[in-house]
Amino acid sequence: MPRVAHTDTAIPLKEKCRSHSTNCETSIMIWICAATLLALVACLPSSVATATVTKDHVSAHERPKRMVGGLLADIIPWQAMVYLGEGVFDGGFAGGALISDRWVLTAGRNLFIRRSRNDTKGKEPLIPKIYLGISHRSRADASKEVVVEKVFLHPAFQNTSDWDNDLALIQLKEPVVFSETVFPIPLPERGDDMEERPGSLGIVAGWGWGNDLVQSKLLKFVKVPVASRETCHSHYKASDHTPLVDDNMFCTGPGQYEVNVCFWDAGGALALLRPEDNGVYAAGILSFDKSCAVERYAVYTKIGPYLPWIHEVMRGDSHYSARRSSILAHMLKRLQQKKKKKKKKKKKKKKKKKKKKKKKKKKKNMSCQKAIGFTPPVLGPLNTNRIPIE
Repeated sequence: MPRVAHTDTAIPLKEKCRSHSTNCETSIMIWICAATLLALVACLPSSVATATVTKDHVSAHERPKRMVGGLLADIIPWQAMVYLGEGVFDGGFAGGALISDRWVLTAGRNLFIRRSRNDTKGKEPLIPKIYLGISHRSRADASKEVVVEKVFLHPAFQNTSDWDNDLALIQLKEPVVFSETVFPIPLPERGDDMEERPGSLGIVAGWGWGNDLVQSKLLKFVKVPVASRETCHSHYKASDHTPLVDDNMFCTGPGQYEVNVCFWDAGGALALLRPEDNGVYAAGILSFDKSCAVERYAVYTKIGPYLPWIHEVMRGDSHYSARRSSILAHMLKRLQQKKKKKKKKKKKKKKKKKKKKKKKKKKKNMSCQKAIGFTPPVLGPLNTNRIPIE
């Protein structure tokens, strides 16, 4: 059964690690390594990259090298295992993406045993175990576990459907020491829109089931093409048991030999490679992972629209968001009041100055009259009894 993560500090990996923050050269090599990984897969021989043959045409010599659902991965440095339990009834385990030294991004559904909207309503997400730097499931032990501090479910999680706003951030207790086998994947930046271009090829990894419904013991990855949102939306709109694909989601279709994602692959990041600079970024987090045996398209939560929430949580101030808004509103109100008060004071001062000027003028006139000995006549009441002219 799921439990709260250990309170002891995270154990550094066995590999020789150097600090990412203090070694710029290592940082550069790390990103080059990531770009190279995707570039190699993207540049597979044309016979593989463009083939349309089915599984029945794959030779017996080639089959042992390929797993149903993808290729074996030595290591995907940003891949995290989000673990609740070994079996389905214990919550199982799924994927996640390391996005900084203390944060893992995953699907919100991965933090519940029963994952439908009706089952998660009103319930708190579970605290999972997190394993980094592994490819074989058997290596998910204490040496690879990093302790979880807290989990943050998106505030609009499953707002209207089972797959709506399907994101969660997992905060680690201690910063991870980066190495050749553990380092983060960047989030999208302004202008990153490869996930909006049908046909763009990306990589997603996981320990999910194959078509034979047997869960993989080894981490596998697949190269899948981005599908048209309109096509994907049309494909799923008639069903109540599939996502209603909106602008905050995107889809991928099956790769060569019909390989695809499957159950328990959810939470993994779709990594895309920018052709202009070979930069790698996480375009989305896999949400609907049932495409292997049920549906054709996998559906992802698009990361771009959620960046404000992600950064707010990572800054550590999501708790103070409402308070900050209240303070700012109060400050603006005070400024407005001060401006109004200043304006009123200025008006009053102007009026007083005008009155003083008038009084001064009157006093001056009286002084002049006194100097020349002139006293203005006091006029009596107006005589209305006029004498007629004869």
